Amino acid sequence: MSILKSGPGSTQFLDITGQRFGKLVALNYIGKRLWWCRCDCGKELLRCGKLMRTGKLKSCGCAIKDFNEQRHLKHGHSRAGKETRTYRIWLGMKQRCLNPIFGAHHGRGIRVCESWNNFPQFLADVGECPSDQHSLDRINNDGNYEPGNVRWATSAEQSRNQRCTRMITFKGKTQCLTDWCKELGISKTTFYHRDKRKLTIEQLLAPPRKWRSPLYNHPEVKAAQKGAR
Repeated sequence: MSILKSGPGSTQFLDITGQRFGKLVALNYIGKRLWWCRCDCGKELLRCGKLMRTGKLKSCGCAIKDFNEQRHLKHGHSRAGKETRTYRIWLGMKQRCLNPIFGAHHGRGIRVCESWNNFPQFLADVGECPSDQHSLDRINNDGNYEPGNVRWATSAEQSRNQRCTRMITFKGKTQCLTDWCKELGISKTTFYHRDKRKLTIEQLLAPPRKWRSPLYNHPEVKAAQKGAR
């Protein structure tokens, strides 16, 4: 251990300066077997050297508090005032399916599987919410909240997986209207105008033609353009 020293009033004590006992670090000897210590939580206080050396004192008291919290802790996602995003989404999922006011879910008979009424099981199957931009999305909009039918998705991804989303198959490829317009450079307005004319799928998704003025082929216009060169 440490060397034996003579302290104030010729008392003898073991020098444990700088030694660690659990969360406590002995800083300096005060007298009467008491040491000024610093706990890992930042608190400084007096502790008996003998009790620290025998393992009966290991913290300022914060270790007991931490132990009690961990003993009663189930998953750590629902502490008062500190609910995680994943836990709030889980609560919202249950609310939409159990509360009749939510007709889009409860009214259509969409339910939460029995095992997911237990948050730890839901967390084990789905995992943490990746970011604040993600929320829970059902792959099959008519299916229940159950393993294999949910995913974490952004709002853009969810907008492509709604009941009202128009899916189009063209040249063996199926995707939503938004993705087709983006891929082919067509505006939705152009598509809807074409759709009103009952055109074929090839005509609906044909690349837009460059607009030219009716005067483009006029002889005087061509002569002026030629002279400008």
